[in-house]
Amino acid sequence: MSQYPIEVKNAARSLYLKRYKIKEIAETLNIPKRTLYHWASSDNWDDLIAYETAEEAINRRITLLAERENKTEAELTEFDVLVTQLERLERLSRRKRSTEVNAEAEAAADTGQSRGNKKGKKRGKKIKNDVSHLTEADFREKFHKTYFHYQAELYKE
Repeated sequence: MSQYPIEVKNAARSLYLKRYKIKEIAETLNIPKRTLYHWASSDNWDDLIAYETAEEAINRRITLLAERENKTEAELTEFDVLVTQLERLERLSRRKRSTEVNAEAEAAADTGQSRGNKKGKKRGKKIKNDVSHLTEADFREKFHKTYFHYQAELYKE
């Protein structure tokens, strides 16, 4: 039988699922860290955590830290780092969105579908590796000039 009541274990799991750190849970509930690590691994608490994007995880942690009173110096430092990271991720996502919009606009302009060019030409589907326009003279002129000595001898035969 466990030394701790099931309510304590459930409270620890609840805090873990809210992404509290093991150290924070240990300090809050006055439970040894090793016990918490054991519970987390034996009960597969990691499998219960819903996967989230980096922005969601950072926002959740910022919210958690912002709600705390009497923050330690380490928590304030972590808060600053998280805010900086969130700003960087937002800049990257804005840059990515603008790049995608520009690429779509260029694709529309290339196909003649942009708003300013409604009378774009309809192009037929190009055939890959189409050499039908080349003649035998083209091959002699451009291709056969680049033969190695042994290739030229084989071609003569």
